Amino acid sequence: EYMGSCATLFQAGKMPPQPHRPALVVAAFIFCIFLNMPAPLISHHMPRSLHTHEILPSNKDLKLFARALFRFGEVVVDVIILFGVFFVYLPQYLQIRRTKNSDGFSLFVPLILLASNIMRIFYWFGERFAFALLGQAVSTVLVQCAMLELCIRSRTHKTEVRRTWTDFRFQDFWMWDDFVSYVIATALFTVCVGGFTVYALDHHILIDVIGFISLGIESLLPFPQCYRNHCRRSTDGLNSVMVVTWFLSDLLKTIYFIGTHAPLPFLMCGAVQCLVDIVILFQIFQFQTRHKSLVLTLNVANDAIVRESPRIRTPE
Repeated sequence: EYMGSCATLFQAGKMPPQPHRPALVVAAFIFCIFLNMPAPLISHHMPRSLHTHEILPSNKDLKLFARALFRFGEVVVDVIILFGVFFVYLPQYLQIRRTKNSDGFSLFVPLILLASNIMRIFYWFGERFAFALLGQAVSTVLVQCAMLELCIRSRTHKTEVRRTWTDFRFQDFWMWDDFVSYVIATALFTVCVGGFTVYALDHHILIDVIGFISLGIESLLPFPQCYRNHCRRSTDGLNSVMVVTWFLSDLLKTIYFIGTHAPLPFLMCGAVQCLVDIVILFQIFQFQTRHKSLVLTLNVANDAIVRESPRIRTPE
C-alpha cells in the first residue's frame, strides 16, 4: 500500500510522507521504474540522511540492474535446457541399474530421441536457432546411448538365436541383442542425414523439411511408452518420477520456445509432447489404482476363504 501511494505521489511530483524505514522509499522508487512511470528526480525532496547514491540509485542504474537480472535468468534457463536431460533420465537409469530389469522401458524411446536429435543437430546448420537447443540435442544423444547400453545389458528375456543388425529382418529391427548393432545403425543414419543436409543447404525448403521431420519425430517420443502401457495394462517398471520430469521439461521447453521465438516445428513438438505426457501420467494413476484395488479384493477373498473353510481335526 505504501509503494502504491508513493507511486501516485511521485507521478504528481510530490514527496510521500517520511516512512519508518528509508528502504521503503527506495522500494517505491524501483516500483515506479518497473511500471514505466515517470519517476522524477526526488533527491531534493528527500531528507539529508538519504542524499546518497548508494540508497537512491539513478534511473539508468536501475535499468542496467534489471537488464542484468533478466540476462542472468536467461543464462539459468539455458543451463537447465542444456543439462536437464541428464536429470530427466537419471531416475529411470538408476532404477534399471538397481533392479537389473529393463522390461518396463521401451527401446523405441531411445530410437525416437536419437533420430530426432541427430536431425536437429544438422538442422542447426541451415537454421541457426538457439545454441542451448543445439547443446540439448548433443546431450540427449549421449544420454540415450547410455540408456541403450544399460537396457541391453539388463534384459531378462534372452533369445535362443542372437539377433544383430546384419540379419536384416524387419520384425527384429531395433530389437537386437548387442549394443554394437545399435551403434552401427545410428552411425549409418547420421551419415545419411549429414549427406542430405549438405545438399539441402542451398535449398531452404529442404532445410525446413529436416526441421519438421526432426521435431515431428521427437513429438512422437511418448507414444511408444503410452502404447506399451496400454497393451500391458500396467506401468510396472516405468519410473513415475521420470514421467513427471518428462512433463515438466517439455512444458519448460515449450515456454522457452515461445520466449525465444523458436521456429514453428519446435512449438508444435512441445505442445504434442505435453499432451501425451499427461496421458501417460493418467495411465500411471489409473493402472496403479486398479492394481491396488485388485490386491485388496484378493486379500479380502483369501481371508473369507480361510474363515469359512472347515477346521481340519487331527485324529486322536
